[in-house]
Amino acid sequence: MNPTMRSVLRAYRMDWHKVSSQGWMWVPAAVLAVPVLVTAVAAAHMEALTGGVFGAAIYIYVLILMYPFMYEQQGHGGWLNGLIPVSRRHQVAGRYLLLLTSAGLLLVSCLLTWAGLAVVGAAGAGYFGGISVCLIWVYLIMVSLLCPLMYRFSIQKVGIWFMVVVLALCFAAVGGLAAVTALVPKAVLDRVLDEVVALAGNMMLVPILTVIGIATAALALAVSFRVSCRFYLAKEL
Repeated sequence: MNPTMRSVLRAYRMDWHKVSSQGWMWVPAAVLAVPVLVTAVAAAHMEALTGGVFGAAIYIYVLILMYPFMYEQQGHGGWLNGLIPVSRRHQVAGRYLLLLTSAGLLLVSCLLTWAGLAVVGAAGAGYFGGISVCLIWVYLIMVSLLCPLMYRFSIQKVGIWFMVVVLALCFAAVGGLAAVTALVPKAVLDRVLDEVVALAGNMMLVPILTVIGIATAALALAVSFRVSCRFYLAKEL
């Protein structure tokens, strides 16, 4: 095996041990929780609750990535990173490999959810493939922003600001939706919604949106990795 890859995998295994230090079952439980909850909600015809479940799912997978940072900062495990025979750049690469693993687990969770919705005959099952792709894209962009911040600042500061920003965006979205609903006539809203549905059903847009999504996610991860390396190389362990 290439020495560089061996070094990256060594750092990745250390991070995975940190994630599973509270018990190996919590990660599989997180993967299975979303399919079970969403399928149960759909079977009970309470689809309005699924948005909250998806928001919680993104938070869980962000937490998987944040845990090694918490482990190092709260337990002084970061000192060990200066002693192990793995370069700092390879340590960052190992953590980004953990990021991609988290995205893969989110994908598995989405596929299981899609299968569960199909089994119970949920009305939105046919659209869930597109929703899953959007969730993974949002996750990749979000963690691309968070990773450099966690290398630069304490995990407490990043966690607090993350919750503040997410709550602010949620309140802004709800307030904006309420304002639009109150100010715009229902006929206009229905016409716009029909146009959006028609646009979403245009199969010609699928490859274009796919390319744009892959390109933006790859660019975000590449920039994030370079910034994280710069912050970590300048950090005193």
